[in-house]
Amino acid sequence: MFIHPVVRAITLHFWLAYDHPFCDGNGRTARALFYWSMLKQGYWLFEFTSISSVINQARAKYERSFLLCETDDNDLTYFLLAQLEVIQQAITNLHAYLERKRDIFRVPADLATRLQN
Repeated sequence: MFIHPVVRAITLHFWLAYDHPFCDGNGRTARALFYWSMLKQGYWLFEFTSISSVINQARAKYERSFLLCETDDNDLTYFLLAQLEVIQQAITNLHAYLERKRDIFRVPADLATRLQN
């Protein structure tokens, strides 16, 4: 049975964080497993994105998605949808960061013209 790689990575994240097998570091380990799965499937952009920062900005929404899954017979739809929003926001944040960096290093047009002459 085919499971989309992004769905698989989010599911791995969910089950490790939900099962909570360690005394400490379950969230970090779950996110590391998510990143590993994404990178293994060729989603190289995730080497540069941060889902952790997005999750920390909306911690209550993240925790609520676990609660909704648990109260609805472990239906992962809530967590999948919440994490897809997290991924989308993380990519948006990466684009904004790259634009800020581009603007810092951009040569003003008048200077570029003078350098060409």
